[in-house]
Amino acid sequence: MNYKTYVQALSLMESLNEAAVILGDNASESITEEIRDTCIEALQALLQFCEDCDESLLWQIKDLLQSMAAMDIADPCAVLLQGKANEAMKLLQKQDFTAKVLFLSFMPSTWLALEPVYKAFAEDKRFEVQTVITPLLRAKTGGKDIIYSDYLSPKGVDVRHYSDYEFAFERPDIVFTNNPNDLDTLPKFLAKNIASYCDKLVYVPYFSMHGTTESTLAAYFGTYVHSLSWRIIVQSEELQRLYMKYSRFPEEKVLPLGTPKTDCILQAMKEPPALSGDWEKKIKGRKVILFNSHFGSLPYDWNMTYYNDIFETGARGDVAVIWRPHPVTMENIEVNAPELKPVYEDMLKRADDSPNIILDCTVDYLPAFIYSDAMVTTPSSLMCEYLVTGKPVLGQYDHKAYVNATLDRLIDDQKAFYQYDRMPCAEFVDNILAGRDMLKERRMRETERFFVLDGGRVGQSVKDRIVRDMSDLV
Repeated sequence: MNYKTYVQALSLMESLNEAAVILGDNASESITEEIRDTCIEALQALLQFCEDCDESLLWQIKDLLQSMAAMDIADPCAVLLQGKANEAMKLLQKQDFTAKVLFLSFMPSTWLALEPVYKAFAEDKRFEVQTVITPLLRAKTGGKDIIYSDYLSPKGVDVRHYSDYEFAFERPDIVFTNNPNDLDTLPKFLAKNIASYCDKLVYVPYFSMHGTTESTLAAYFGTYVHSLSWRIIVQSEELQRLYMKYSRFPEEKVLPLGTPKTDCILQAMKEPPALSGDWEKKIKGRKVILFNSHFGSLPYDWNMTYYNDIFETGARGDVAVIWRPHPVTMENIEVNAPELKPVYEDMLKRADDSPNIILDCTVDYLPAFIYSDAMVTTPSSLMCEYLVTGKPVLGQYDHKAYVNATLDRLIDDQKAFYQYDRMPCAEFVDNILAGRDMLKERRMRETERFFVLDGGRVGQSVKDRIVRDMSDLV
C-alpha cells in the first residue's frame, strides 16, 4: 500500500471507529441508518485501498462490513462493532507502506551528502527511489545558460532527466535536496513549487558549518528551503541549538543525525579507492600534502603566500603534493576578476606539468583525502570534513579576524587546526615528515564534538528516522 493510500485508509478507519461509538449512543433510527450506510460505503472503499494487504486485515474488514450490513437498526450492537473496528485499526497500523522518494542532486561535488541516504532507501524494497540532477542556470548576456551533465549514471544511479520529471504527475511522498540556495535552477525545482506537491521536503546540507557570522545567518537559517522543509538534517546537537536560536523552528524539524558524507569518508578509509597510474608515479611512496583552495581564495597579491606554498612544497624532493582547486574557481574569476584569469591558468599549467604535483580537478575528493597525509587549506567546509580522517590540517587564514567576525563557533579552531600565523607551511611539512602532530588528541576530541559519526551509519539513521516520523504522523 503506498503512503498516501495508507494515510487515507487510516483516516477512514478512524472515522469508522468514531461511527461505531455514535451507533452505541442509542441515536434515532434515521441517524443510525444513515451512519450505517456511510460506514458500509467507507468499508467498501477501505477494501479497495487494502487489496494488497495481509489476509488477516482483509478478513477483519470483510467481517466488519458483513456485521454492518446485517445490523439491526433497532439494536446496533455497538460494543461488538467497536471491538471489530478497533481490531481492524490495529491490524491496519501494522501494515508496511510503500513510498515514492525523490533525490534532487544540486552539483557533482555535492552528491556525497545524499549518496548514503539514497543507498539506504534504494536497498529497501518498500520504496520507489528516483533521482533527478537539477540543471544549473548561469547568467549570460541576454539570458541564462542551462548547465547539465549526467555525473551519476557512471556511479550506478538510475537518473531521470529533469525535463521528464513533473511533480504534478509523479507526486513524490518524500523529496531530498542538498541545494540550500533555492535559486540557480529551473522554477519547478524551487522549494516553493516542490512544497505545493509534497509536504515532506528534507534538506540535507552538502557542507559542514563551522561557525556563523552576521553575513551568513540568512543563508544558513533563513532561505525558502529552510522554512519549507519538513525535516533538516544537521551535523551535531550544537548546530541544532543554533537553528533553535536563529530560526525558531520546532525542535523535531531539525535532526542532529550527522552529515551523511562522513559515511563515504569512513568507508573509503576502510576500502581505499583505486590509485591511478599517474598518481602512483608522482607519489612514489612519499608523504603527500593536500592543498585545498576555496573558490573565494583568488590569486590576488594578498593570497599569493598560499599559492606560492603549493609550488615551493612541490619543488621539495621529499614530498608529493595534491592540489584540489575548487571546481567553480575559474567561473568565479571569469565573472568577478577576469584580470586574474591568465595568472590562474598559468598556475594550473605549472601544477599539471610538475613531476611532484597532482592537479586534482575531479569531482570526487575521496582519493585526495585517502592518499594524502595532511592538508593545507584556505577556509572551507572540506577542512572540517578532512578531520574525519584523523590527519592534521594547516589553516591559511587570519585567526584573530576570524574570531572577531564569528558569532558562534561550532569548533575550536585552535584545537582542531594548525594556524598559518603560528606555523609556516614549510615547518608544518617538516613536522609531517618527522611524524610530529602536537594537536592530535585535541583534534580528535573536537572532531567527535563537531560531527555525529554514528559508526559510518548516518545515511541509514537518516532513512530510519524519516520513515519512523512518517509512521508517527499517521
